Amino acid sequence: MKKSLDLSSIAKSITHFFGRYHALIFFILIGSLLAVGLLITISIVTATDSVSPQDTATTVQGFDENTIDRIDSLKNANDKLEPLPNGRVNPFYDE
Repeated sequence: MKKSLDLSSIAKSITHFFGRYHALIFFILIGSLLAVGLLITISIVTATDSVSPQDTATTVQGFDENTIDRIDSLKNANDKLEPLPNGRVNPFYDE
């Protein structure tokens, strides 16, 4: 004799299972996701970049002369600053 499958009893048993173990399932799922995320992050961080000799040959080994001249023309901290108009205070200058 065949036992008939009653959908309400199956739904009731599934509901009872998840009602009883929902916290455990939640923490196992979150812990697994964190572990997978950590492993992916570690594999990305520790991955070595393969640099071919052609890539290093095309890298510029010097600086732009215009940029060097512009940097040299900047003032340094020891230069005397011009006074500001009356009533203005320069917060970067200590007298």
